Amino acid sequence: MTSAYRNALLLSLGPAAGIGLGRFAYALLLPAMQADLGWSYAAAGWINAANAAGYLGGAMLAPALAQRVGAARAFAAGLAMLLPALAAVALTRDVAALAALRLLAGGSGGVVFVCGGLLAVGLSLRAGSGGLVLGTFYAGTGLGMILSALAVAPLLGIAGAPHWPQGWLILAGLSALCAALALLPLRDGLGASVRQASSRGPTPLRFWRILAGYLLFGLGSIGYMTFIYGHLAESAGGWRQAMLFWCALGLAAVAAPWIWRRLIGGASPERSFALLVAANAVGSVLPFLMPGALGLWLSAFLFGSTFFSTVAATSAFASALPQAFDRGRAIRAFTIAFALGQFAGPVVLGWTADLTGRLDAPLMFAGLVVLAGAGLGLIEQRPDAIDGA
Repeated sequence: MTSAYRNALLLSLGPAAGIGLGRFAYALLLPAMQADLGWSYAAAGWINAANAAGYLGGAMLAPALAQRVGAARAFAAGLAMLLPALAAVALTRDVAALAALRLLAGGSGGVVFVCGGLLAVGLSLRAGSGGLVLGTFYAGTGLGMILSALAVAPLLGIAGAPHWPQGWLILAGLSALCAALALLPLRDGLGASVRQASSRGPTPLRFWRILAGYLLFGLGSIGYMTFIYGHLAESAGGWRQAMLFWCALGLAAVAAPWIWRRLIGGASPERSFALLVAANAVGSVLPFLMPGALGLWLSAFLFGSTFFSTVAATSAFASALPQAFDRGRAIRAFTIAFALGQFAGPVVLGWTADLTGRLDAPLMFAGLVVLAGAGLGLIEQRPDAIDGA
């Protein structure tokens, strides 16, 4: 195991804590919180939107923090802020307080993701195997999903909905463990070697096209991540089927660097982005187009393996931009676009689900939105077409 890959593996426990446990595990606790607190789908969506708003703020702040104190220190600070934000959720039932804590957790996750991404880009540029290193870092989120499913789902399935506060305490404990391991590479002086341009060069038009596609990807895919667990938990299979499905999503994400390694590290980052997003769209609608076990597990494989690989593909795209273009700003722009989509997605989908009384139609529409994002990556363009920034 090379030192670059080992460091990427340890760093991946940052997004495991900040995103897998701190962000997406909300989907596992949501059915219990809805039942115990009497939330509508729209209210549940707003709490998730607060987390997305915090994520957006953290992503916007992260490059300035990285420039001021270094990406490594900002990464560590984001992890330190996450732990009390998760634990404190167990202490209140007030919606405003819960939203504020989810906002804080989202902010810490945004800092961890962007600054950790800068560290991973630096590793990938030195390693010569960028697709594997980047994919490994972002796949850490899948490990967080597996941990959360195995720890939280049985608790709520057996003890019942009123025990959701204990679930948040478990998430905080797991996040503390992941954070401690994620900080180990920083002892070796690991820093971001992403070029920070002294002046802005021309911005390629293809950058804006992929950025718009990534916003649509975030808008559509977050609905699936927010509500699919609750949808399955209420089906005939119950919480056990939902837990296994969530673990399958996480396992697919962990395996994704090897599944999509050649594609992410290929010569055409735009084409890689488009193919991954298209596969994600197909995966998100399979449970409804192909009812039964086959559709469910194919959905877990396609969605789980492509959701975080698409994030890695945008980092690979940023690495391939001209040297005059600030790659740190590019990663921040992608993270912000994704966060904007994730802010709006749960609210719109939750509101629509409340109106229709069902989740299948809104989730199908969300899949079409993701497919539109894939289309933007397939638009042919002259190599020299640029837009002055």
